[in-house]
Amino acid sequence: MKLLLNLFFIIALLMLLKSCYYDIEDELYPYNAPDSVTYTGNIVPILQTNCNSCHSGTGFPSGNGIILDTYPGVKAKVDDGKFACAVNHDGSCSPMPKGTSKLSANLLSEINTWLAEGAPNN
Repeated sequence: MKLLLNLFFIIALLMLLKSCYYDIEDELYPYNAPDSVTYTGNIVPILQTNCNSCHSGTGFPSGNGIILDTYPGVKAKVDDGKFACAVNHDGSCSPMPKGTSKLSANLLSEINTWLAEGAPNN
């Protein structure tokens, strides 16, 4: 009886361990890049979700005076190269979002596509 109970426990433990694994979002949900990336349709929502709590012109932003809730503010950081450096965690500038992991590969793909297109205000 004790052998049967031990066998049951071992099988249950193995089943539990087999079911515990780390899901990688980009592998589970392959990303199909949009045909075109627009500032208002793609970039603004990313900024609103990940950046504007610190980098906005309203309230008391904590983002060192860097304003990313307007196109001119974003374009200024794009033009000086710090926007791409920060979101891609290139190492020569402060990685953003601050204190969190890098944005998902899907969001970075949209941002980098937009940057490669010249960061238009569309």
